[in-house]
Amino acid sequence: MKYYTPRWMALLGLVASILASAQLPMFGFILSKMVFVLMDQSDTFESDRDFWTIMFGVLCAGIFISTYL
Repeated sequence: MKYYTPRWMALLGLVASILASAQLPMFGFILSKMVFVLMDQSDTFESDRDFWTIMFGVLCAGIFISTYL
């Protein structure tokens, strides 16, 4: 196991790869929620729109961090 020294780098790579593999499913989920919010013109439209826009921004920040980590 001397290939895995220092161990924190191997653990960091493992966490980054797990985060990277969850990107596309989460992107699809958030995008579908945003489309349904845009189709529904109810009283809660503005708050739902703002929430899912913030979630999309959080996902983009997570993608940036996990990709360039």
